Formats: sequence, structure tokens, C-alpha cells
Amino acid sequence: MDCTFASDNTSGVHPKVMEALNKANVGAAEPYGDDPWTAEAEGCFKALFGEKLLPVYSIIVVAFILVGSTLKVDLVWALADLFNGLMAVPNLLALLALAGVVVAIDRK
Repeated sequence: MDCTFASDNTSGVHPKVMEALNKANVGAAEPYGDDPWTAEAEGCFKALFGEKLLPVYSIIVVAFILVGSTLKVDLVWALADLFNGLMAVPNLLALLALAGVVVAIDRK
């Protein structure tokens, strides 16, 4: 597969993206809580923070559903872009923190 940095309309999606879409598009799923994606997210939250804080996760999910359904679509997309961008912050901090280690390894 040839990958270049060009406009997103110059080629189709990556095969792994299409595979994930096809996997998610099979059958029906119950909304808001009884679907496999919510179960997986709850499992990850539980693994990180423990069973005790699972009600906090449920409150956060309900709050996002309520707030997201009342906002204008443009604002929802802007918030989604903001949160996606914020995911880079821990990676950048890790790069800065490990810069000395990388230099030390490179000098060897």
C-alpha cells in the first residue's frame, strides 16, 4: 500500500480501518450501556481505577450523553477535535522526559 501525505480524498481508507468498520457494522447492538463497546470501556476503566469508581464512570458517560445531545453539532465536533488533540500531550511529555535517555543510548 502506497502511503503519502496528501489530501484525505486521494485514496481509500486504510484496510485496518475498513476491517474495524466492517466488524462494528455486523448485527445490532443495544444503545447506551448494553453494547459491547460500553462493556469494554467499563472493563478498561475498572482495570485502571478499580470497581469502586465504576459509578463515577457511569455518571461521566450519562453527563456526556446529556450534554452532547443538547449542543450544536459544530461545537460537538470542535470538542471532539480538542480532546483528540489533547491526547498528544502525554506523548509529548514522555518524549521530553525520555530525551536524555535517547541521547545517552545514541551516544553508545
